[in-house]
Amino acid sequence: MEKQLKIFVAGNTLLKIDSLPIRMLPVLSKRFPKVQFEEFDPQENFPKEKEPVFLDTVVGVKKVEIIYGTQKFVLPKQVSMHDFDLATNLVLMQKAGLLKKFKIIGVPPHLKENKAIKQVSAAIKSSLL
Repeated sequence: MEKQLKIFVAGNTLLKIDSLPIRMLPVLSKRFPKVQFEEFDPQENFPKEKEPVFLDTVVGVKKVEIIYGTQKFVLPKQVSMHDFDLATNLVLMQKAGLLKKFKIIGVPPHLKENKAIKQVSAAIKSSLL
């Protein structure tokens, strides 16, 4: 049986700046029928996979980029649980020894949807399939 790639998609449809990964899901799902895209909330249902792959908005990148590990993360000051995002969860999971490796397909928040879909598709084809 062929191992199927699963990509966990984070985002918030209520915030335009954080909704692009979720808005791309219908097109990406059609474009990659063998990839399982699963929308998730990092605070509620963190994946149990050994080496998960995430699709999320990443502030500070100019184009879609695959990020390996937490070394590039700059975590903002945590004021409330609303600031407790995927990056914070990943750092905590690694510090606790619960997660060794992961990949994030990072999408800039202000990228046009069509351009983001092209760049994410290229990243999936070249680095994950």
